[in-house]
Amino acid sequence: MKSIDGLIQADDMRADTRADQHLNDVLQAPHSVAANSENKEKPSTEVAGRAMPSSTPSATADVAMSNNTAGDESPRRHHESKKTRQRRLHEAERFITFTDAVVAIAMTLLILPLQEAASSWGEGETEWTASDFFSENRHKVGALALSFCVIALYWNGHDSMFQNVGRFTPHLLHLNFAWMFGIIFFPVATAVMTETSYDDVVGNVVYLGTVEYLSLIKIAMCIVIRRDERTWKEGTSPGPLSLVKDVLKAFLVALALLISVLVPSAGMYTLFLLVALWPLMLIVRKIRPDWTETTTLCGELVLDPAIDLAKTVVGRNRGDDG
Repeated sequence: MKSIDGLIQADDMRADTRADQHLNDVLQAPHSVAANSENKEKPSTEVAGRAMPSSTPSATADVAMSNNTAGDESPRRHHESKKTRQRRLHEAERFITFTDAVVAIAMTLLILPLQEAASSWGEGETEWTASDFFSENRHKVGALALSFCVIALYWNGHDSMFQNVGRFTPHLLHLNFAWMFGIIFFPVATAVMTETSYDDVVGNVVYLGTVEYLSLIKIAMCIVIRRDERTWKEGTSPGPLSLVKDVLKAFLVALALLISVLVPSAGMYTLFLLVALWPLMLIVRKIRPDWTETTTLCGELVLDPAIDLAKTVVGRNRGDDG
């Protein structure tokens, strides 16, 4: 008990001492203000809690200046690095327009083999009819129709994916140029198919290999966009369903290529396997209904921005009611 009483008394004494000290500080406040105003005219002589001789004011000022410079350097360096990274990004609208122009040129070039055949038609003495022309060049007509549909299909997928892209990174830019190279080469592959026999394995590999190349580049672009939020437009990116669609498309084209090698007479018409893409996507949607075409920046999957806005408004109304 005596020890407890002693501790209590000691605490009371400390409290009284603090109260007296506080009272003295209040009474001496005017004097301390005057003293502080005088001290402001003298350079500080303490660095890191250790007193320095008053005879070295320039050294103290140099230390303080170096500390301030070091403190300002970090945000400036961060700002410059961020500005440099932003400089490396390119606005997507210009490159998307350029890509659309390349696709349009490639689709136009598909007509050249058939145009050349039409130009040289009827040069002999024998009279030919239009039905004779299309019967003679049915392989070229079929190649034109199929290649046109293939380019349209891949352009549609490219357009759907880049609707969610606001900026191009260097990696995405290089991949897009690689994709455009495949599009430009596609008329050449079509011409090789039309000028060779039906059972030419090399012609089949060139044609279907170009389509598979486009599929793989598309998958790579989708992965780059999904992983780099700087490319996203208004906080959205291609969703998992878009990536799965590209993977299934590449799988079907690879299967068509394999069949054309094993059965050369099937040729480019094995690409009709791409029709199976739609029922496969229906199966995927039933298995994973949570997968959609786009993904928000926060990770929430959305089908349509209007639907997302409606959900937000309904949630706010419920919160106000609560």
